[in-house]
Amino acid sequence: MHAKNSSSNKNHNKRKVNENLSIQEKRMLKYKAHLEDEKIGELSELERYLSDNQEPSYEYFDLLDWWKTNKAKYKILGKIARDVLAVPVSTVASESAFSTRGRLLDSFRSSLSPKTVQALVCTQNWIRGVFNKTAKVCYEDVLKEIEDLEEIESDFANKLNICTDNID
Repeated sequence: MHAKNSSSNKNHNKRKVNENLSIQEKRMLKYKAHLEDEKIGELSELERYLSDNQEPSYEYFDLLDWWKTNKAKYKILGKIARDVLAVPVSTVASESAFSTRGRLLDSFRSSLSPKTVQALVCTQNWIRGVFNKTAKVCYEDVLKEIEDLEEIESDFANKLNICTDNID
């Protein structure tokens, strides 16, 4: 008998609360109750992706285009695919990529400062872009000029240190 009164009190309280709610709030409560009853929406995006039917396989399947088309359906996976598929593909053969043959630095080149190496790489890329392989550029001359400038910079820094030491 006590349980029956408790149950009827809960229903009475629900009715009072429901009377004070707007139509939109009542619909939202019904929808949430429906989701709980039907267990709809429990699958994660990954589970939905894996449970969907497979695309028919054919020779010229464009994976990038598929993700572009389905990015609204799989928002998180679409972002992951974009990040992973945006990595440029290397045309270097794997054995060449991991081989050090012919790419060992001699004692002179390994003594260059990181700034100088960066300057050389940037300069080489710039020269290749500007001249587009139509003009021959002597990289040794460019390297020599950079080394001379680096030596001048070092001498200047030493002289500057000597001058500041004399002031103190």
